[in-house]
Amino acid sequence: PALQEQIAPLVTEAEAKKAARRPASTASIIIIVILLTALINDLIIYYFFPDQIINILFGQEYLIAANALRILAIGAFIYTISSPSEKLILMAGKSKTTLINVIIASIGGILLNITLVPRLGINGAAIATSFIWMILAILLISEGHYYTKIIPLRRKILRITIAAMIALFVLLLLRNFVEINILSLIFLA
Repeated sequence: PALQEQIAPLVTEAEAKKAARRPASTASIIIIVILLTALINDLIIYYFFPDQIINILFGQEYLIAANALRILAIGAFIYTISSPSEKLILMAGKSKTTLINVIIASIGGILLNITLVPRLGINGAAIATSFIWMILAILLISEGHYYTKIIPLRRKILRITIAAMIALFVLLLLRNFVEINILSLIFLA
């Protein structure tokens, strides 16, 4: 979030000067940093080590929520990547669009929770939340591109993702040889 706040003045300045290249490159750099953070936090730690995270933070009696944390990690990862697009929409002066997105997401979330929670419990709530985050991400990226002609997702991101997946593979191999606790999880991540 702090990095996203840094892009706002740069894009606003470039919009005023009608220099479209500068905000696009700045947005790309910031999305790369956000992607790395999201890969490490949302995908690697919360998706692959939910049992350890829950056990460390809350204790064994809450381990039943591990699958819900995995589901939420996927939705959070996708939404995090799209979050700079929301800033682009706001900087384009389209705050009403953001309001409409929030209203759509809220209504959709309520309806999905009413439908899924009675059937699936905590996992249903996680599915509903992740699905809404994914829909919101699609809306944000498409609207951000529509209003500013900037798509912060570039080919560099694919290379970074592949590098992170290689690191993840090594991490998963090391998991078999190292007991997972708070210190080893920080060290391995």
